[in-house]
Amino acid sequence: MAMLFLDFDDGFKSVYNARNAKGELIISEEERKKIIVIPFHKERIVPLTFVTDLKTSTAPAFAGEAVKLMNKYNTIINQLGIDGTYEKQPIKTLVIDSLTSVIRVWKEAVLSVNSIPSLRIPDFGTLEHVLFNQFIPALKTLINIGMVRYVVVIDHIVSEKDEVTGAITEFPLATSVAQGKVLGNAVDDIWLQREEGVGNFVWRTRKAGLFQAGSRLHLPDPLKADFKVLEEYMKKVNPTANPVVHPMLVIVVGIYKTGKTISACTFPKE
Repeated sequence: MAMLFLDFDDGFKSVYNARNAKGELIISEEERKKIIVIPFHKERIVPLTFVTDLKTSTAPAFAGEAVKLMNKYNTIINQLGIDGTYEKQPIKTLVIDSLTSVIRVWKEAVLSVNSIPSLRIPDFGTLEHVLFNQFIPALKTLINIGMVRYVVVIDHIVSEKDEVTGAITEFPLATSVAQGKVLGNAVDDIWLQREEGVGNFVWRTRKAGLFQAGSRLHLPDPLKADFKVLEEYMKKVNPTANPVVHPMLVIVVGIYKTGKTISACTFPKE
């Protein structure tokens, strides 16, 4: 079975080149054959950075690209829902990199569909609806009907300062600050990935510093950033479980180098 990597960020480049503390490639040549990369970012005329043009009365010309990208994304998800395959190849793990860029595509699509130069207040309600009532439910359905085992969504960190107490909290990026705070309620786990020592990548599965991580599986914290280690741990907890690790939708955020995903360890490689 393969891993399907939907690359909106050009993040697979850093995954492909990631090395461990010994300088060895984390993804072997054999494992690379099992990874299918869909480079959404290459279908853009302009970089995937959300901008508006207030000098016009209609949507920016490039916003039409967003509608095409989302149609392509929906076609892929629909096919996975039918038989769990991409171009007849069975998929075990679906990776989306990143939610940040997917949301930018949604914003541009809203501009294009409505022929407007900038988002209006009601449009943010539309984006929230897409995230919580379409995007996440569709991914959870793929898991619940057994079409894929894992769905990993890469995301960035945002922070907020309480104006009264001065306390700062960090959480995953969503369609708004308020939605980022509750995003964990809609998925199985949220992990913070860190590099603690050269090439030593770990998942923080509980509150780590300012970041609000969490795990419904009550995983140890930290946990080596490797799904094989996760499966070994779960075997000890529940030796009779089948599958060993319950299928899950997990959001992974982490430290980024030049804005890219830092480690191939994040992803199940079977």
